[in-house]
Amino acid sequence: MTRRRAEAWLAVLFAAAIMLVSGAALFFVFTISPVHTDPAAVPSTASAAQAGRYSGALEEARRSVRSLLVEENLPGLSVAVAVDGEIVWAEGFGWADVERRAPVTPLTRFRLGALSKPLTEPSPCFTTAGASTSMPRSRRMSPRIPRSSGRSPRAS
Repeated sequence: MTRRRAEAWLAVLFAAAIMLVSGAALFFVFTISPVHTDPAAVPSTASAAQAGRYSGALEEARRSVRSLLVEENLPGLSVAVAVDGEIVWAEGFGWADVERRAPVTPLTRFRLGALSKPLTEPSPCFTTAGASTSMPRSRRMSPRIPRSSGRSPRAS
């Protein structure tokens, strides 16, 4: 195969890939339907926490959360606010399961998915298995982490 023919095939494949991705994006944009259309109609379930003096701020926060759900087309959201270690407001908005219309509550557990990767990636820094996987002593995160002996526990 000549160089020109290879370049032509490469250009055709590249153009086809661009068209495929563009078509999929357009299909997604034009076929997506909004979960919520009216901020005032977004269902919510509040906990029994006492709002007290924060009631004005909480009403403004409720309006903001409902607007966010509509603008970003989010199915559901759970919010909790604590002051001095005490929860003053906890409320779930929207749907935990859109198909079954199961509402979000303050106790709804959401799956983290790929969000957990940044949380678990530094975990080798806190192991005591060997010097090569622990952080240098000058950059230790916590004094409660035992010092590494430099030997693997399996080596003994």
